[in-house]
Amino acid sequence: MAPIGFEAFTFRKLDIEMKSAEASIFRSFENKHQLLVFLSCWYWEWVHYLIHIQTLKIKSQEEQLRRTIHQLLQSSEPSKGRSI
Repeated sequence: MAPIGFEAFTFRKLDIEMKSAEASIFRSFENKHQLLVFLSCWYWEWVHYLIHIQTLKIKSQEEQLRRTIHQLLQSSEPSKGRSI
């Protein structure tokens, strides 16, 4: 979505990028707003999981905070080898 922006984004453009049938997206999401909400929720749940794993057995609150900040910063970096 980033290169064209949310307003110009369409399911058809996504289908072309994914080499998929347009109907496949509509089975799960009625509109692009629902897709955006789903992706946002999924992303933050994934970050929460990563933070939980990184801090699971750490007793020191200072170390938990350090690892949490590190994970948040690392999560905001684009994945290597993938274009968005």
